[in-house]
Amino acid sequence: DLHSFPTRRSSDLGNSQLRWTETIPTVQDYLDLRIATGMGAKPKEVAERALANSLYMICAYQGQRLVCFARIAGDGALSYIINSVMVAPEFQGQGLGKALMQAISDWLIANADPSAYVCLMAKEPADRLYQKFSFQAIPGNIGMRWIKP
Repeated sequence: DLHSFPTRRSSDLGNSQLRWTETIPTVQDYLDLRIATGMGAKPKEVAERALANSLYMICAYQGQRLVCFARIAGDGALSYIINSVMVAPEFQGQGLGKALMQAISDWLIANADPSAYVCLMAKEPADRLYQKFSFQAIPGNIGMRWIKP
């Protein structure tokens, strides 16, 4: 349940100038941050459904502007995927990615069974951040994605 995780204080997550929340951002805020971070556009209705079906998310705002975001999707039992880890370009290098991943890690520790498969796709050099949170490349495996025919 998205709302079952205890709310954090801003001071727990780094930059105290930001307002942190574990609630769903507006679809437009999410889409704007995707564009700003180079993750690309998505259809509004697809983004709305994705956000609504998330297991957990963490956001930070400067005023009314969404400046960082991450979410967990999955079945809530065996499979989890860390998705849409984004920090607006002008906020990068300030520890916000680390704060997002700490919140994600804390949620997984509290909610995921140790036998669960938790995965993410990482672009270099972000993989170094994820390694700090117990993620590692799987030898002999490659990342793959489905492309609709």
